[in-house]
Amino acid sequence: MAEAARVAQDSGADFVDVNLGCPIEDATRRGFGAALLNKASRVAAIVEAMKSAVSIPVTVKLRLGWSSEKPTFLKVAVAAEQAGADAIALHARSRAQRYRRPADWERIAELAAVLKVPVIGNGDVLGWRDAERRMAASGCASVMVGRWALAKPWIFREFTERREIEPDTEARLAVLRRYVELCREHFGDDEQGRERVRRFLVFHQDFFRRYRRGAGTGAVNSEDPRDWGEAPRDDIEQWLCRADRPACEALCRWLVDGGSAEPPPPAEAGEIRAVKTRAFG
Repeated sequence: MAEAARVAQDSGADFVDVNLGCPIEDATRRGFGAALLNKASRVAAIVEAMKSAVSIPVTVKLRLGWSSEKPTFLKVAVAAEQAGADAIALHARSRAQRYRRPADWERIAELAAVLKVPVIGNGDVLGWRDAERRMAASGCASVMVGRWALAKPWIFREFTERREIEPDTEARLAVLRRYVELCREHFGDDEQGRERVRRFLVFHQDFFRRYRRGAGTGAVNSEDPRDWGEAPRDDIEQWLCRADRPACEALCRWLVDGGSAEPPPPAEAGEIRAVKTRAFG
């Protein structure tokens, strides 16, 4: 971890973050991510080693604990602070909760009252008004945005301009075109590069599709598109609100391969399962 911090610093990073929040099995079975929420002394050793290796700030992100019944966030956060962590971000759910329940911002307020370093609150921030309200109520220094930044990347512009932004179909499509453009710059525009672009576009479409105008507070945690806000207003927007296989294949043919804009037939009623990271041949 110390060497990783040095690599990050040498690459121009402004700070380096230790992620103790990742709940997925692929991470936790290897002993990292949320698995470290039960090992405060190891977290302290990691932070201490990283702090000794770099001059940029070292921060830590954690969840409430492995399970709701046994919260460990206070113990781990205090250990990290004493080891030299410059800030602590708390995603106010346990690992077991994943993303299914509302974030418990009272726990963020509890942590902010205990620590001397800045506390960053995370969980269910859908817009700039949420950020201001959460900061005022909890006393945290700032907020972190996760899934909703993937669903509506313009959320940071909302924060900056202090207003809600509801893009029309063309503006929403422009976000996807820019994303594809950036992926091509990174992966290359040969067939191997385009295959990588397809994979990442399909993965992110499961988030991009979730934006709806007028989304309520339950939108970020619901798997049912009917909870995500207003219905799409035209065929293209309807297409951009889908992540089923036919929709993703057609979107890749259009935006990545330069094919025609031909929306596939509507998905079956109630179909919400998304295609993940497989490339289409």
